Amino acid sequence: MTRPSDEPKITAIVLAYQAEPFLQRSVKALLASEGAHVDVVLVDNGCTTDDVGVLETVPGVVVVRPGRNLGFSGGCNAGAAAATGDYLALVNGDAIVQPATMARLVQELHEPGVGIAAAAIRLADEPDLLNSSGNMVHVLGLSWVGGLGEPETRTAPTEVAGAMGSCVVMRRSHWDRLGGFYDHYFAYHEDAEISLRTWRLGQRVVNVPDAIALHRYEFGRNPFKYYLVERNRLMFVYTLWNRRALVLLAPPMLALEAAMVPGSRTFMHGEVVDEKDLLEALRAGHESAFETMVRVYGGRLLAVARRITQNDEDARDVVQSAYLSAFRALGDFEGHCQLSTWLHRIVVNTALMRLRSRRRKPEESIDVLLPAFQDDGHHVEQFSDWAAPADQLLERKQTQATVRACIQQLPANYREVLILRDIEELSTQEAAEMLSMTQTAVKVRLHRARQALSTLLRKEYARPSVTS
Repeated sequence: MTRPSDEPKITAIVLAYQAEPFLQRSVKALLASEGAHVDVVLVDNGCTTDDVGVLETVPGVVVVRPGRNLGFSGGCNAGAAAATGDYLALVNGDAIVQPATMARLVQELHEPGVGIAAAAIRLADEPDLLNSSGNMVHVLGLSWVGGLGEPETRTAPTEVAGAMGSCVVMRRSHWDRLGGFYDHYFAYHEDAEISLRTWRLGQRVVNVPDAIALHRYEFGRNPFKYYLVERNRLMFVYTLWNRRALVLLAPPMLALEAAMVPGSRTFMHGEVVDEKDLLEALRAGHESAFETMVRVYGGRLLAVARRITQNDEDARDVVQSAYLSAFRALGDFEGHCQLSTWLHRIVVNTALMRLRSRRRKPEESIDVLLPAFQDDGHHVEQFSDWAAPADQLLERKQTQATVRACIQQLPANYREVLILRDIEELSTQEAAEMLSMTQTAVKVRLHRARQALSTLLRKEYARPSVTS
């Protein structure tokens, strides 16, 4: 297929790190962009699957193999060195762009004074909710995502302090003028740093609500993250401000460092929360402590409850009941895990009890949803290939609703196992404890639930084969 010669030429840089389930979908979605000619430079930053080899055979993909993990900063720099487009896009391997996203971001770059255009990042598992509408950046170097867990209400691009590096586009000339990322950052904070340098050059950083990317967001996925975030924050501050500014900022900097001393501290939504102090305040009955708990943890707890109950009203009731249960059990909480982890488990338990209270009939059989086989071992019902590639299906909002609807069709006793293991990502042991069953029973039910879900999805997306 010949593309129009006037389409903007974009090189998207994607990093392949360890085993990323979205990687192939991410690259193929970029190549399928509409209104822009997009090629992909794939940097092998330590991929542990065969994804790089598979994608290397796809037209429009160039692979760069540095031989070691260069981190996000170094990997993007290596990818940019091999880029040929007039525009550079930085797209995470765990992010999937919609067909019009790349062209829309380039269009925004033609507005006066725009240096970086960033996509509106949405949560892959909750595509109606934002992961980031732009990052906040504090004078002390703290940076956090804006709009996390909130629905999109904007109708026009907004100026932001920092662009979330999951999906941004800039002119190649702007990247070269900035000199790319500083390799020393390795990972985290480099998007805030390059955004601030863009602002210092008199260029704007904007987030575009109708340029959408779905992101498999996990705040604590990398156990080394907390060290890198704090180290890079300090490097960011000491290189951003001059000596006089650093002297003026010294008192609040020292206060923040005292708050960041290693311990049970959580940083969410722009505030540092000492979980030990919060727990003591909760036990003492301080009303402000309850308000802090709701403000810091409420959004994510509500999302957990909603995923399990599949009902907004039930989810709100579950979270309220979980708060009451937590208060009653504060004296028994020994601090063997983080307060946030403890609250998460209470919400999961409360949601499961809510599901069980709904049941008015005996345990359902899942056999009718499992694959049936003939005597020769072949499937009784044959299906042709999916009607559309998986990455295209995932991009559609309707698909997300369909998958949730199929999960809802599973018998409750199998559905709850699937949700705990595959969505809430609990271990087999944790799921077994919450469901009061053996680990073997959890494994068996999970396997059967996955088979049944596959059958339901095939019926939704695959056409029965026509035999002559």
